[in-house]
Amino acid sequence: MPRALGYLGKGPWPLSTRTVATPGLGIGEAAIVGASTDEAQNLWVATTQALYLLKPGDPVFRRYAAADGLNIANAGSPGITNLAGGAANQVFVGYEGVWTTNPTNTDPERHRGKFDFVTLNPNGTLTVRFIDAHNANSSVYWENRSVRRFAYDHFTHPGTLYIAFSHGVDIMFPALYQPLAAGQNQDAWYRTFLGDHVHPRSCYHAACNPNSNSNLRLGEFRGLALDASGSLWMGGRYAAARIHWQSNPQLWIKSWKPYNAFDPSYGDPYPSNAPIFQPPLEGDAVSISATAVGADGRVYFASDGTFDSSHPAYGLAILDLSSHAIVRPDPVALGFGTRAISDLAALPDGRILVAAQGHGLWAWNPNTGAKQQLTTAAVKRLWVDTMVSPPAVYAATASGLWIGRGL
Repeated sequence: MPRALGYLGKGPWPLSTRTVATPGLGIGEAAIVGASTDEAQNLWVATTQALYLLKPGDPVFRRYAAADGLNIANAGSPGITNLAGGAANQVFVGYEGVWTTNPTNTDPERHRGKFDFVTLNPNGTLTVRFIDAHNANSSVYWENRSVRRFAYDHFTHPGTLYIAFSHGVDIMFPALYQPLAAGQNQDAWYRTFLGDHVHPRSCYHAACNPNSNSNLRLGEFRGLALDASGSLWMGGRYAAARIHWQSNPQLWIKSWKPYNAFDPSYGDPYPSNAPIFQPPLEGDAVSISATAVGADGRVYFASDGTFDSSHPAYGLAILDLSSHAIVRPDPVALGFGTRAISDLAALPDGRILVAAQGHGLWAWNPNTGAKQQLTTAAVKRLWVDTMVSPPAVYAATASGLWIGRGL
């Protein structure tokens, strides 16, 4: 039985509440980058410069920053990029890294960014463990620096955390974490609780060599979503794929090589295996910004054109695994006002939440076409808490936090 069932129906927000967190609730910055609850229904909210906590029953948020142990000073600009609640009184905070022209293990910036594993103590203080993400099979620290998104499995494989970076995607088992012992090999210690990393790829203009890293196109994995089996869907700047769960983080890494162990993978060869969307040439960016798995098992992808001004936002795509067919409805024709989609999330009733850049947040029924605009605010990031019933929706916006229940 999923441990979250013990508190179904509880939560910090009553039924049908829709509100915006303002400085009057203790949040000192307007722009929110993410929000999530942990398994004690603590609500964690992040701005670029601080982490905020609202415990059930508390009237206002409590602010945490560098003085409380968070590694914000170690981040590049703008600072905090995302967060995810985990087990009770547990949250993970991701940072922007610093990329330089010297991507090697002599790069002085190689330890910047990454993420914090944070535990709330009974007295309200934080225990912060900085996770210096690196490929412990080859002692490489310079690849994964900037966190783009987290996904935490509360139900199927409870206690599994996925971290999407600007380079690849990691798996972590926080319950296996133990402090590094005196004299312990750091790579061997790291491999006991975290696997770094996997990444589906495309190739630059059909110049693929499966036995070489040359001409590969990968990275910027902003789309993460878990399906009903606990497998992970990921979408990035160039490609998308699904990978199945394994309890051993190192076997999870090894399972994807030589690429065909992704089940399935989209990006190469092109055009027969398009990277979800259809750019002019193989290896051109598709800028997947979000991934969601609907109640019926179909997989949704969004594109916003963020990383390549020479390539457009491709909008929406829906993958039906039963037939492997991909349809690409035009968001403008659907009434969302733009093809640039910032984020997606799935509701248990089959509707899909669509954050359309400059056009607010929508609840959309892909079967009937019916849609409802929930807010006109510019939504950057969505998270749906299905640990409560009805689910709670948290939308991070430039002007505050939008919260909805009983939609």
